[in-house]
Amino acid sequence: MNNKVVLTAIPLLASVALFSGCSNATAPNSSGGHKSRTVPIVASIVKMSPVGGDLVLTGQLTASLQTKVVSKLSGKVSKVYVQTGDIVSAGEKLVVIDTTDLQSQLAQQKAAVKTAQDQVAKARSDARNSSITANSSVDTAKSNVDQATATLQQAQVKLHQQQTLFASGAIPKQNVNDAQDAVTNAQLKVASAQQALQAAQATYQIAAPGGNSDAQKSIRIAEDQLAQAEASVSSIQTQISEAAVTSPISGIVASRDVEVGGFASGSQSVVTLVQNNPIKVVVNVPETVINEIKVGSPVKVSVSAAGNKTFDAKISRISPVEDTNSKSYPVEVNVNNSTGVLKPGMVAQATIGGLSKHDAIQVPADSIVQTPDGPEIFTIENGIAHQHLVKEGTISSNTIEIVSGLKSGDKIAILGQELLNEGSKVKEVSKDQLNAEFTKPSKKSGSHSKHQQSSGGSQ
Repeated sequence: MNNKVVLTAIPLLASVALFSGCSNATAPNSSGGHKSRTVPIVASIVKMSPVGGDLVLTGQLTASLQTKVVSKLSGKVSKVYVQTGDIVSAGEKLVVIDTTDLQSQLAQQKAAVKTAQDQVAKARSDARNSSITANSSVDTAKSNVDQATATLQQAQVKLHQQQTLFASGAIPKQNVNDAQDAVTNAQLKVASAQQALQAAQATYQIAAPGGNSDAQKSIRIAEDQLAQAEASVSSIQTQISEAAVTSPISGIVASRDVEVGGFASGSQSVVTLVQNNPIKVVVNVPETVINEIKVGSPVKVSVSAAGNKTFDAKISRISPVEDTNSKSYPVEVNVNNSTGVLKPGMVAQATIGGLSKHDAIQVPADSIVQTPDGPEIFTIENGIAHQHLVKEGTISSNTIEIVSGLKSGDKIAILGQELLNEGSKVKEVSKDQLNAEFTKPSKKSGSHSKHQQSSGGSQ
């Protein structure tokens, strides 16, 4: 037995389509009422059979990466270097934005920088001169202190001499008093000189670099203005450098989204790029086998549009979230596309091998009736049709695994079931008889057409 299963769309029977106008198992009579009608169907007994081995899933090739490149700089487009379909490398120039206005602003800000530099130089020069003057004042004050101190020392020596002479009776008391007054005056001059020195030193501290004099304040103001002007220059230069929009990846130009003279902004792309190597195909893996695969598992991918060649591939991502409608998990498969022969949009079949086998009920794919409530199958008991909601498992090109809703030995309608309702009377026929029923001469077809018109008129 061939163990491969292929996940594809389930085709409707052409024979059933011929009878699509009569979807109910009853037909109107001439009086406007309804009478029971026996529906011909082909039936089959379901049984357990092996399922598993290789799983062939159908999907569509998509780019592994798609990015819309935007311009950081808003403005008029001056040049576009690429066309749709071009192959580009990372860092390659794609689009250039016009920078005429920015160049004018840059020139103005550079002039502002020069003015600010001149202001800083002048402020520093003024502060330097102020500091030199203050330092000279300190030196002068120190010299005055030294002189006053020397005069005090001399006065003190003379006072001592006068006191000695007076004690020997050689000079009068007045001489001692005069010497004492001289010492007192010298002490006052020393104190005054020291106060002047302290004041000069305080002035120097303010005028010195890092001080808080008007000259130092002027330096800081001028330096702040210079920093602002330089920051403006740097900002404009950065914007100018961003005028050239380069490719962030190596890939193919999927679309050229702007033209010369158009306006580019950060809210719209200028070029759309795709990366097709590797290219990927997304397939839906049934929940019954999802735990048997893992990232890195090998996969064989064939693409009819590429001459039915088979490509080695690997599972790159498994969604942790189940699609509740299909009871399957989206799985991404990366396919090597170094030759570029594979294109997004091509239909691909991914074969996952090495899956375990198990016995399960399988029914023909055409026996499933899709309803708003889910997939249904009609079982046949004593010539009466009964609807059953079923849960699907592995799906192939011509069979579907039924996980629940049927049991081995059930008789089901495999052809003609599209015309059944719950409780419909059925007549089991062969496939050839059913085809003959739907392809009777035009007289029958004509009466059927009238039946359709009558039915439409009664609605």
